[in-house]
Formats: sequence, structure tokens, C-alpha cells
Amino acid sequence: MISVLQRRRSRDGWRPCASSVRLREIPGRSVDAVASNDMVRGMRSVLLASVLVVVATAHADPAAPVRAADPAAPVRAVIDGTQEYYSQQDALHKFAGVWLLGPDGDPITGRFDGALIASEGDPRLISGIDWKLGALTLGTDEARGLAWFHAPVSLQIHLPYGTVCCDTLSATLRASGIVVRDAKDQPWHLVALALSRALSDAELFRGATEKVPRSEVTPDDGDLSNQVVAWFPMKGDTLLGHNAATGSTLVVSGTSPSEYATGTSVGKLVAAWDKLGIRAKTIQSKTFAGDTIGLVEVTAGLPHKKAAAPMVLYAITIRDANKKWKWVSLQWATELAKPPPLPPHSDSSEPPPRTP
Repeated sequence: MISVLQRRRSRDGWRPCASSVRLREIPGRSVDAVASNDMVRGMRSVLLASVLVVVATAHADPAAPVRAADPAAPVRAVIDGTQEYYSQQDALHKFAGVWLLGPDGDPITGRFDGALIASEGDPRLISGIDWKLGALTLGTDEARGLAWFHAPVSLQIHLPYGTVCCDTLSATLRASGIVVRDAKDQPWHLVALALSRALSDAELFRGATEKVPRSEVTPDDGDLSNQVVAWFPMKGDTLLGHNAATGSTLVVSGTSPSEYATGTSVGKLVAAWDKLGIRAKTIQSKTFAGDTIGLVEVTAGLPHKKAAAPMVLYAITIRDANKKWKWVSLQWATELAKPPPLPPHSDSSEPPPRTP
């Protein structure tokens, strides 16, 4: 339910709309009717003035309580909708200040082109992206002002040709990330986002051409990264299942299209992953909200026969009362999951219709 007042969409969100107020004057030409008309006009002035005050207040306070209370709002605001860019400077304006990790495990710091399209040998660059967020799994810790999410994302990627609009490429990703707020009366904001693509197990194992990692894991200097080292022993099963947070919303996704679980289904899938003997190579992390939540990136190898398939794990973790880091979201990615092939250049002189 939006509000008793009709609302209008703007760049800053939904606003109360003054044009939704309508008053009808009393018909007739008598003195009483004229007086009634004067009274109605006076009432109209008061009501319109009141509505304008509401509108002015809403525009003056972009962090209104309704928006500040919903940690899903900034996720949808950043990921949903159309993003158009034509230069290096505005390529990532929607994601300003966000630690953004691509489907191949590399940070995205410039344009999205290399991360989302198969740009080798083709001069086209992305001119716009229509992002559509799927079913959102959201976990929150209101007391500490932190939240995490996991969701599928559908993309319509627009590629310019000549002087007209674009060819369009469809893509599907998975996304997980972190949302925080500095105080209860402050708005939530997105601070970290990781993207991944799915591919079949057969394709994953065909790409198992690397050596199985045998050396000790190399973490960065952070306490979070050093604790995650213990999740990946050099021999035997990994210990992901033993390091899940308790009493929190858990959500995981693997590299296979069918590997996606929430709630009570998480334990069974993670237990199967622990049996695979995945070996970590490097670990890096960033923490947010006063070192209470963090995103970990683990590069790893999945053993298959005598080789290994390259893997990346994005793990969202929270710190418990004992200062132990426990995960609430696991998202596996691999560089083997390539973008879909680029469509051929269109011969039409008119741009194709944009997908709503």
C-alpha cells in the first residue's frame, strides 16, 4: 500500500502528488451559493496549501522514514531500472561508492563492457542496461544497521551500431550484496555487490584444466580473511557448513542453474559442497558498518580427476558476539561462465524497441 494520497514517481522515489486533490464548487447563482463558493475556495486554498507543505517536506527530506525503514529500497533503486551511459565517467554512476565484483571474480572499476559482453574482436560497447531484479531474499539486523541480499537479475544490454540505437543482448546474472545505514534515522545504502553467471556442471568440468591448489592459502591482512582460511583446510572436506551464522537468514547459490537455496534447504546443499574438496588459493575481504559485516572473495579450485576448475566464492559474513565471522550468504562464480554471444549487427535503419 503506497499511501492515502496518490503518489507520483520521481527520480528520488514516490512523492505525494498535489494534483490528486480535487474540489467541486457548489452549483447555483444565489447569494448563499456565492457565499458557499467563497467558502469552498477558501477551503481549497487551505487544503492545497497543506498538500504543498507535504510535498515540500517530502522533497526537502530525501531520507524520509518510509524509505529509511526499508533496507530493500536501495537494492531495488540501484539494481532495478535503466542505466544509460556514453562515457567512462558515467559508466558506473549508479554504483558510486559500491565495491563491485564481476562474474569472473574481478572488480569492476570502469565500464561494464568487459564483464557483461563478449567484447573481444567486436568494437561495440554497452550504451545502456535495463536491470530487472528477481525474487529478493533479504536478511536484516536492524539493531546493528546492516542487511544482506541475494537475487537473480535479468538484463537487457543495449549495444549501439552506427548512428541509431542499438542491438539488444539478453543476459541473466545472480547478485548478492550488503546494505548498511549509519543510524536509525538515516537511509540504507548499498556498499557491496557481487555478480555471477550460472553454467552446467558439464561445462564447468570441461574447463577443469588448472592444477589443483596444493600450497597454503594466501589471505590479506584482515581478521575476516584470516578467519576464513580455516574454512578451507589443505586436506579433506571444507568447513562451510560449520561456519554458517545461527538465527539469521541464510541464502546460497552455486555455479549450476539449479543450485539456489534459502532457509532449511541451505544445509543440504552446503553439505554437498563441503564434500567436493574445494581448495582455496587467495582470500581478500572488506568490512562495513564498524566491522560488523563483510564481503569475502575467495579464489579456489574445484578438483576434477587430476585437474581443477577455477572457482570464486563471494561470502557475506557477519561478526557474532564472540568476534567470530560467520557467513549468511554464499555465492559461487567461475570465469568459465562466459557472456552470451553478441547478436549480429542489425541491418535496420531504425533502432529496435526497448524492452520495458
